[in-house]
Amino acid sequence: PKIDFRTAFKEILSNHKLNILNIIAMLKTMVQSSCFILLPFLWKNMGHRPIYIGTALFMFIFAGGIASLASGFVEKRIGAKNVFYISMISTLPLMVLFILTYQKFSILSLVIFVITGFVTMMATPVTMVMAQRVLPEYKSIIAGFINGFSWGVIAIVMSALGFVAENFGITKVLLLVAIIPAVCSILIKELFKD
Repeated sequence: PKIDFRTAFKEILSNHKLNILNIIAMLKTMVQSSCFILLPFLWKNMGHRPIYIGTALFMFIFAGGIASLASGFVEKRIGAKNVFYISMISTLPLMVLFILTYQKFSILSLVIFVITGFVTMMATPVTMVMAQRVLPEYKSIIAGFINGFSWGVIAIVMSALGFVAENFGITKVLLLVAIIPAVCSILIKELFKD
């Protein structure tokens, strides 16, 4: 059937549950983007070669891909709510551990970085499926919101985060970026209240 995009956008943007899922998608995208964009500068300043940086980013993304594949299995075992909690809250202690180890224990910090990629992306498919179930008649548009819109908004935010990183340090920005999803995990309770 023909879709009226004005009506579709109005329904999507006014849906409380979809707004929460969009915020969650944005926060997770912010963590991923910060790791992709800022950490290479940190490693370069430490004297790491491009092959190390490229391998680290590959492992982060690969671990996230494995997490996306495993998320359905994990969701069946522990429930979608717990997948969201693990994915949002664990980024904070993992980032703290990374910041404490990246200078003296580079291999350990790399392992922590890869685990961060895994848990950060674990809830991505769960977010998408849940969003599409809210308004199943707009599945493709909702997919665009969860994927495209969240990345677009965070692309704008990254300019500001880059400015803050330049003036206050990359590790402080990474810590801030990890704190926000942990604090906003309170939204999960609202998401599953019914």
